[in-house]
Amino acid sequence: MPVDWSRYPKNWKRIVAGIRRRARGRCEWCGARHGLPHPVTGSKVVLTTAHLGEPFALDADKHDKRDIRAENLAALCQKCHLNHDRDEHRENTRRNREARRLAAEPMLPAFRTSETRAPAVSEARKAAIEKDMDEFYERFWWLDRGWWDAHKQEYL
Repeated sequence: MPVDWSRYPKNWKRIVAGIRRRARGRCEWCGARHGLPHPVTGSKVVLTTAHLGEPFALDADKHDKRDIRAENLAALCQKCHLNHDRDEHRENTRRNREARRLAAEPMLPAFRTSETRAPAVSEARKAAIEKDMDEFYERFWWLDRGWWDAHKQEYL
């Protein structure tokens, strides 16, 4: 997701540099060093600046990117930053999945039930399908034929 830089103060890059200087090139929570492999994940550490949402007033919000108090910002590795925002990421994922599901729902076919069975298949077609399946299982003899035996009534 692209960053909306309009939500950040104009001097954001200078603020980030100050936070990284304060952290001395390490994650302020786990101590992982910027640019080196992470001691837990093994991936290259890239320090990011996290908004912690430390209470300043009753309505403090970690999404307020203009709240640049030192106690509200921390230099974190990707692992710590993602863990800090985990609940928010889960909620966004849930919301996006729900939106995709609702958008796709009108396109889904009706589920088959005993009341909405597939149209009747002629005896000749049933025989042809059985013959094809016999040939398939002869060719792929290591496959379990049990699935076809259990489900063929749905297709015939």
